[in-house]
Amino acid sequence: MTITDKYVLFYGSDWPSNFAPSPITVDDDFWERGIWDGPEGEPSTITFPTAEAYYQSRKAVMAKDKDRYYKIAQARYPSETKKIAREIKLDSKRWNKERVKWMWETLKLKFEQNPHLKEKLLSEEYIDKKFVEASPYDPFWGVGVDEESICRMLEMREDPLEFDFEKDLPICQNMLGELLTKLRDGFK
Repeated sequence: MTITDKYVLFYGSDWPSNFAPSPITVDDDFWERGIWDGPEGEPSTITFPTAEAYYQSRKAVMAKDKDRYYKIAQARYPSETKKIAREIKLDSKRWNKERVKWMWETLKLKFEQNPHLKEKLLSEEYIDKKFVEASPYDPFWGVGVDEESICRMLEMREDPLEFDFEKDLPICQNMLGELLTKLRDGFK
């Protein structure tokens, strides 16, 4: 993790990342009354070990894929949850429309249920800085460039989040970073 005057660059298992340990407990989406009831007939709950696991489970819920839902919940590593989720038969058009909504829900649950992470999110060290996922692989959730390259860009006074004016498009979306920044600002 690197903190500059404008940005908080994170990736992998850094605490803002969905791959960092951040258990999320919710009502089990596939519980059946009378079979999986918890105390006093309440729905059973299920705990996902990371925000990534919870987020990937939304794909299984959308596709009504009970088997992969539970495999995602039991996976030991976030990369394993992504691998399982890739096997889900999903309406990609519908998912692409809803994925940001599901990520927003995931992040709210992550920080509401993990007070130590919410405390970090609101720490003085990060106030007035934009979160940037330094993912070299993903220009939608991250910036499509690794942390070291972003630092070099900043040293050369190039901003990794600026627009490509020739194409009138942002160079990247950094959607995870944008949502984290919005969530932090909403908590203030």
